[in-house]
Amino acid sequence: MKKLNRLVLGATLIVTLAGCGAKDNQKTTESSESSAKVSIVLKEEDKEFDSKEVSVKEDAVLYDVLKDNYDIEDTKGFITSIDGHKQDEKENKYWLYTINGKQAEKGVQETKVSDGDNVVFDLSKLD
Repeated sequence: MKKLNRLVLGATLIVTLAGCGAKDNQKTTESSESSAKVSIVLKEEDKEFDSKEVSVKEDAVLYDVLKDNYDIEDTKGFITSIDGHKQDEKENKYWLYTINGKQAEKGVQETKVSDGDNVVFDLSKLD
């Protein structure tokens, strides 16, 4: 009888520990796949022509976010067209962008976005 009790107790302990371990793994998976909301505004000569709030994975690369939500063209990682609005080298018009009001310091392929970021792309003439 004692052996049976020990066997049942041991099995219960194993099931309990296995269940706790599964919950810990689930939490890790959920946190690594956390999502973020990012606002994207498109302008040409300071006139807004599109804006969206998109859900992305936390620390998503901005290039991938653009590609997933807009029809874009690029040359060597530099955005040349978004939804048909193309840069024009003859007119010295290029796509520039800011994140949370600050001019970007990196290209879109090197920039990661975070929850609450406000990204503004503006097709403007450079002085």
